[in-house]
Amino acid sequence: MHVNVGAPKHNPPFSIFSNGGAHTISSHSSLSVVIQYAPAAKGSTNDQISITSDDPKHKKETVKLEGKSKAPKH
Repeated sequence: MHVNVGAPKHNPPFSIFSNGGAHTISSHSSLSVVIQYAPAAKGSTNDQISITSDDPKHKKETVKLEGKSKAPKH
């Protein structure tokens, strides 16, 4: 199966740490995608990534991202 992991809209504070972009996945295997949350200021952020594939039953999946941070310590 061919999949594509799209980048989050709010980059930063969300970014794909590993396995973003296009991949080929063998039958009965998986792919882990690691998302990094690195806010620069206090607040909340909501975002999402889209995963598209050539799987006829799951052509597009959306994964919601939520992050909340406290004020940075100096």
